[in-house]
Amino acid sequence: RQVKVLIRFSFFRELGILISSITKPARTIVWIIAIDVGLIYAVSLLLTQAAMDECPMELKSDSALCQYFGTVTDSMISLYQATFFGILWGKLYNAIAHVH
Repeated sequence: RQVKVLIRFSFFRELGILISSITKPARTIVWIIAIDVGLIYAVSLLLTQAAMDECPMELKSDSALCQYFGTVTDSMISLYQATFFGILWGKLYNAIAHVH
């Protein structure tokens, strides 16, 4: 009977170690994602501000600059796609290269 109790406590200790080994890296991953989103948001604000003179909100322009950086949301999506190989960085660079 005492052996069964020891086996159960051993199981719960191992379960606790397993849960701990999952939750500690999860916190780090959440922080990495939060910092990534914050950085991409900040850069998107800068790029959208730079593109505002070329892309007035009233007029829908078909230029690559307005397509990729016309709004903050477009800028964020473009940067995420470039980060994860959805768009080549060269396309984004060519779109914004002529803005001063």
